[in-house]
Amino acid sequence: MNPSSCSYPWKAIAIRPNGLVIPCCRFNQSSMDTFIDSGDNLRNSDIWKTIRTDMLAGKLIDNCKKCYDEEHADMKSMRQLDSVDFIPVDNQAMPIENLEIAFSNLCNLACVHCSSSYSTKWYSEDVSAGRVNKTGIVKHSTNFKDWDLSKVTRLKIIGGEPMMEQDKFIELMSSMNLKNITLEINTNGTILPKEQLKSYISKCKRVYFCVSLDGLGTVNDWYRWPSKFNEIVNNMKTYSEWWGAPSNANMLEHSIQLIIHHVGNAISISDLPEFINYVETNLPAWRLNWDWIAYPHWQTIQSLPEEYKQKLITKFKECALTYKLVSSKSINPYLIAIHHLKKSSLVTWEDVKKNITAISIERNLDFLSMVPNLKGL
Repeated sequence: MNPSSCSYPWKAIAIRPNGLVIPCCRFNQSSMDTFIDSGDNLRNSDIWKTIRTDMLAGKLIDNCKKCYDEEHADMKSMRQLDSVDFIPVDNQAMPIENLEIAFSNLCNLACVHCSSSYSTKWYSEDVSAGRVNKTGIVKHSTNFKDWDLSKVTRLKIIGGEPMMEQDKFIELMSSMNLKNITLEINTNGTILPKEQLKSYISKCKRVYFCVSLDGLGTVNDWYRWPSKFNEIVNNMKTYSEWWGAPSNANMLEHSIQLIIHHVGNAISISDLPEFINYVETNLPAWRLNWDWIAYPHWQTIQSLPEEYKQKLITKFKECALTYKLVSSKSINPYLIAIHHLKKSSLVTWEDVKKNITAISIERNLDFLSMVPNLKGL
């Protein structure tokens, strides 16, 4: 496989709340221009053409570093998984098959790893603290009636919080042939869909319904503030009732897969075995999907104190031996956690504590009572 080639710059598009258009969710967007209401022609802009030219030449793309890092860690990257049979012929953009969209930054949570660009709750905090003077709700007015979406087979909806933009979600889905659509929804799990949206979701060819859950109990409540763990779990159980609870044997063939998107971070990583056990015991219809914080640096698991990291590595080596893979394509999270724990931190533990303290004071939260495993560090 070409070490750089990826199907996304040819056949995909990802629209951010401010109208920024990039090839995929993992693409570093810092060097991209913003296109708003430019129609499908924007994929033939000079920036996009340069990306494809470099990929055709086998040149590694700086913006694609996250996939390359995963491949170096012996993980299957999104680039590899979605480009197995893709061989680009020329620089011309192809019809869109993979559409990812965030309608706005409207969100009811201010998760610690997020920002006002993707959360209006974060924006309100920033304004109160005098940190920013921005526009509040960030949204684009892309009119998909001007786009050729006839070849779209994969639709991914992110936020903000998609369930706070259900009317836009419904409008987009009403214009698509749902029986041909593989739908992925990423939600914080705090709001259930309306009946019409629920009906549209059920009509799709395949659905990956992803709820973000990054810790147990009050660990979640601190990290994904001001959500409440028990309320999210109750909603997840409602989804299980709606869309069935397939056995482990046929889970991967089930038309609607319920997925927990778990992001490994310094705050929750010590609870990883307990988190996995909780999901297996209390949410058997849900499959775990893994990601790892890369930024802000103070939230990465490698930012933990060295002695504590070594204890976790020893613990996770034992856990890795008994972890049961769902399929040949799934990963062992303990091995990936060990890989990250062995990395050098770009910040000191004192820096981490300063950030934790600042957020806890601002939100009037007792961090050590909510995240007791880090007490004493």
